[in-house]
Amino acid sequence: MGKWLFQSKGKKIFLTGVQAHNSSAYTAEEMETAWKACHLMNANTMEVPIYWDKIEPEEGKFDFEMIDYLIAQARENKKHLVLLWFASWKNGNMRYCPLWVKKDKERFRRALTIDGVAVASLSPHNEECRNADARAFRAVMKHIAEIDSEEQTLIAIQVENEPGMLARTPFDFGPDGQKAIKEPVPAEVIDFIEKEGKGNEYETWVACGKKRGEAWVETFGKRGYDLCSAYGVATYIDYVAAEGKKEYDKIPCYINIWMDLQLWDQPGLGYPAGAPVSRNLVLWKSCTPHLDALCPDNYFSVMSQVMGIYDKYSREDNPLFTPESGSSVANCLNMVRGIAEYGMQGLAYFGAESYVNEDATEVTERGQEGAWNYQFLNNIAPLIIKYSGTDRIHALYQEEFGLEMQLKLKNYEAICSFDSNPAANLGRIRGTDLRWYNKKYAGKNIRGRGILIEAEDGTLYLAGIGCRLTVRMAHDEGFPYSPIVEERHVNWHCVQEGVVDEEGNFTCKRVRSGDECDHGVFVTPDSGVVKIVLGEE
Repeated sequence: MGKWLFQSKGKKIFLTGVQAHNSSAYTAEEMETAWKACHLMNANTMEVPIYWDKIEPEEGKFDFEMIDYLIAQARENKKHLVLLWFASWKNGNMRYCPLWVKKDKERFRRALTIDGVAVASLSPHNEECRNADARAFRAVMKHIAEIDSEEQTLIAIQVENEPGMLARTPFDFGPDGQKAIKEPVPAEVIDFIEKEGKGNEYETWVACGKKRGEAWVETFGKRGYDLCSAYGVATYIDYVAAEGKKEYDKIPCYINIWMDLQLWDQPGLGYPAGAPVSRNLVLWKSCTPHLDALCPDNYFSVMSQVMGIYDKYSREDNPLFTPESGSSVANCLNMVRGIAEYGMQGLAYFGAESYVNEDATEVTERGQEGAWNYQFLNNIAPLIIKYSGTDRIHALYQEEFGLEMQLKLKNYEAICSFDSNPAANLGRIRGTDLRWYNKKYAGKNIRGRGILIEAEDGTLYLAGIGCRLTVRMAHDEGFPYSPIVEERHVNWHCVQEGVVDEEGNFTCKRVRSGDECDHGVFVTPDSGVVKIVLGEE
């Protein structure tokens, strides 16, 4: 699960974020809609790009106005901030490089295709490109240290954006790449891959004869070109991050990843060549000690596919964070599983301004599911942080055609039924709470999801939407227990709605009993955290 990434003034943060659109940060005025969306989406963090071409329009001359107003706006809006360094790479090309870099093709060499065509991506093996990027990033981090080291509004920085070469080539066939491909694979890379003992890199190395001291193609066969690209991109970005950390090391540096397993699934075509995609992840981990996390962007919907990604990227040396995601129901369901089962430490919906209406006064249908998710996750976030990586945190999620979930807890057995499935609610009253009927979600077929936590003393804490929980003490097989109106026979000691403070302490705001308990313990985004204490039957 790894260390906890996000902190401010010593306090851990579970990140519920939105990301502004790519061009929103060029002016402070343009950002106004994004900040309104951040509030309406119930996000605690804004992710915003900063642009190398705007910060260093002339070589060696820096303009930090953009950083100043973004930090000021974050403080004014009482939000955390994550800056995204759009520099050598943005979605596999060099669009945000300054003109003085783009124009000097001799000094800042482009990657070449096998037939010698220059593409819109810098060579990852060119030191001039790397050093120029690193000098600018170091200047940025120095400025941040000067203006934010005490307030700590900025809680992380992303180094580049979906790096690699999306340029119809898996490799730079120019002079820099040709030199790199002939060099021996570094011993420390082979040592790391061998110690890992699994994964595509290991399997390829074994299949090619477990060679040491040989060049990339001799060591990895056809995969040598992609892995050499990966080593070039990885060491380039790690160098940039290392230079920045010399000035300011209070915040994590991470990268986001354009994932493979889509389109033609070929480097340079289906995803940026050299990126830390699943088949290159182990190599990247071997040579990026200054990157605190390699983070998969996730626009996939199929739960099994997403869980496969979470399983791959949630490692002891790699905390799981999703810097970009959609806000669909599928994304929301996958998020709760990522939190409970893989220790995910946060997520950000991409395109904040697209989730609100034209006047930025309310959330649109497109953003509503995501806004509800953040509302209930913010409520229970201190307990998520406390129990992350343990077996005491459970995801509630309604799969396609799902009627209910059965859960085996340490002290209890539970059934989570979902409000949108009539078959699961026969004989039960929907919306038993008098306050339910005038809510935005009342009567809608919302896909149920939530987080359930079982504390050490047996107390249960529940937050979510569209689901209700029936609980009983755990029993051995064959114990005589009547299923008839079992909710009415549960020995509730207390069912309370309340809030949880930063230390995880619960304060009751409302007591439930009678009808509000007889049909299971329901949750809505604005019911806060529901505390459940049971006694023996």
